[in-house]
Amino acid sequence: VVRAPGSVFKMITAAAGLEEGVITEDELINDTGTYYQFDNQFHLSCWNTWGHGPLNVVGALGWSCNYYFCEVGYRLSLDENRNYSSALGLSRLKKYADMFGFNSTSGIEIYESEPSFSNENPIPSAIGQGAHAFANIHLARYLAAIATKGNMYRLTLLDRITDSAGNLLKKHETEIEYHIDLQERTWELLWEGMRSVVTVGGVSAPFTDCIVPLAGKTGTAQEATNRPNHARFVGFAPYDDPEIGITITIPNGY
Repeated sequence: VVRAPGSVFKMITAAAGLEEGVITEDELINDTGTYYQFDNQFHLSCWNTWGHGPLNVVGALGWSCNYYFCEVGYRLSLDENRNYSSALGLSRLKKYADMFGFNSTSGIEIYESEPSFSNENPIPSAIGQGAHAFANIHLARYLAAIATKGNMYRLTLLDRITDSAGNLLKKHETEIEYHIDLQERTWELLWEGMRSVVTVGGVSAPFTDCIVPLAGKTGTAQEATNRPNHARFVGFAPYDDPEIGITITIPNGY
């Protein structure tokens, strides 16, 4: 089932911002609680209504700061003359979402819903809202690409095929479809931000006693005002040499 990704999408926005040069790793953006734009005609609150204060990209990922990534979405929408273009912002975000496989199915051997990229306002789309709709399997491939710093895999549910006597007929090997070429420092910052989520960010407490170092990202995705939000989490471990990735969705799970 495809659903809005929420904040697990923010690594896409971080990568786009860094690679397109609209943010730097050291720049601080001051979250005052509510993001205003267009002479206050548009506003979107951070989950921390008091604001997180000044954050760089690693801190913004760690604390999942809506204000920060709204600003990145806005900057991605500015042309060379500093004029705002919704179409430009969406196209820049989509360029990086496509790199991470959000424009195709994953390759698994059962029916799979098509992912759908947002065609609405790039500012909420930058925080995983808008009209995005992705399934866990799409998030799994995206996560694997981050954990391997660029390998986009064709996924499979099969390990091997045998005959009735147990003789091996076919062994399914990992297949890399292509490699995503980002700056090495961009990959490092995405990792550091995801590590910060589970070590110092707003949801770090449940991970305090983990014996295996990991990295992750939470997401809260709103799709309807009359039902609870979806809860999402993606993560990989061990942090220093990833072997396992997980994606979790609790539909309408607050």
